[in-house]
Amino acid sequence: FWARSAGASLSNTRRDIARPRSGSAAAWPTLTAHSSPLSARDIARLAARATQAECARGSMASLVRVPPPACSFAIDRHVHKNGGSTMRSVFIDNDREGEWMYWGYGLDKLPSVTSLVSEAIQSNGNHSCDDWDARPPLRLAAELHYGGHALVNGATTMVHLLGPHSHFRAVATRCACKVVLMTRLRRPSSYYISFWQWANIAKMQRHDNRTHGSNMVDWACGYRNIQAALLLGDLKLALEPEYVGVHRMKPHAIRAFHAFDDPKHRERSLAHLERTLSAFDLVGLVERFDETLLLAADLTGLQHLTHSKVSPPPKNRAEVLTTAKALGCESRAGCEQKIAACASVDQQMYDRAAASFDERVRAQGPEFEQRLLRLRRLRAARESSDKVRTRRERDAEKPIMREKVLPPEPDALLRKPQPLSGERLGRHGEIVLDPQRAAQSPAAQPRESSYSRS
Repeated sequence: FWARSAGASLSNTRRDIARPRSGSAAAWPTLTAHSSPLSARDIARLAARATQAECARGSMASLVRVPPPACSFAIDRHVHKNGGSTMRSVFIDNDREGEWMYWGYGLDKLPSVTSLVSEAIQSNGNHSCDDWDARPPLRLAAELHYGGHALVNGATTMVHLLGPHSHFRAVATRCACKVVLMTRLRRPSSYYISFWQWANIAKMQRHDNRTHGSNMVDWACGYRNIQAALLLGDLKLALEPEYVGVHRMKPHAIRAFHAFDDPKHRERSLAHLERTLSAFDLVGLVERFDETLLLAADLTGLQHLTHSKVSPPPKNRAEVLTTAKALGCESRAGCEQKIAACASVDQQMYDRAAASFDERVRAQGPEFEQRLLRLRRLRAARESSDKVRTRRERDAEKPIMREKVLPPEPDALLRKPQPLSGERLGRHGEIVLDPQRAAQSPAAQPRESSYSRS
């Protein structure tokens, strides 16, 4: 199954990003012989870049602790505004290096894919799964974010198909395949402010505060416990707080965002949320993304961890308001207090996840702290290099300034042509020859020879 699909995709990826394997300058002339001629300075620059890439690979090899596994599945539940775009960039970097395949981000075919892969893993006939040396590696980095028609409830369906008690997990574990479900949580006050600014809710509130609320806190209290609702609910549920007014919520949105309000169903909803989170192999924190990334690499075998921070720009941003009137709170502590009161389940969920995450990081020992420092240094070096490259590309794309050719003055276009000697204006303003004027013109008079003056 994957020998046709995965192997072909990996070979195509390698072909698309073909580059010299050596960092020496001698590897580059063969590249430039079939393209536009490059100067010696350009060749040296490309060789230096290749050398830097080789150094980065060497540094990354000392950073990661787990070698690339023969079979691994990393599935990320990307809740809006929780670092999913940055994690996607890490997945794509590993795909670009030809070691993984990225798949995202609706995962409509997840039920059929899990069934087909289960059969493919044990397709050697004896179900012993001991012939990985003869097979191509199978490494899939998948992102479940938004959209999708087959997955009605994102995390619930994801846990059902790939969780600890799923058939796929049983087959994969028996066949030495890693299956890792991960997600991230964010401090509720930071989450609500980030979502509110990204979706540009302030602009909607200025135009129609009866529909969208008067400030950020008013909007947040309408869409309370938004992280828990998006984690358990439909993948398209994020459209409600993004576009629909807080005072015009649809019935299904009210049931989702107010699921913990009814005392009769509160305990059942909390139990469902706790079971779902416990089924994830890694519940990280956005505020501690680097530690989360290292733990994910140890679980999945991801090798390329340097990344540039990805922050989706606000939509139709005119201005980002952070005033007390727009936020509805006087200080950061005031915002945290008000949002914690409105989103009590989100706050409780985050506090428990943060405590568990602290214990998990402390259990890694001092070596983990050293790896964390190396990761941050490598990422800072990459971000600096990306900024320089972006500035150079921006400068190279600037148009060449040429001398401006001024258009003729409007009066010159309307000015009538003037007749020369031997010509006159005709009846309709045209220029015609006048034999009488031509005979009287100085050019028609005979000129005296300079030799006749003596």
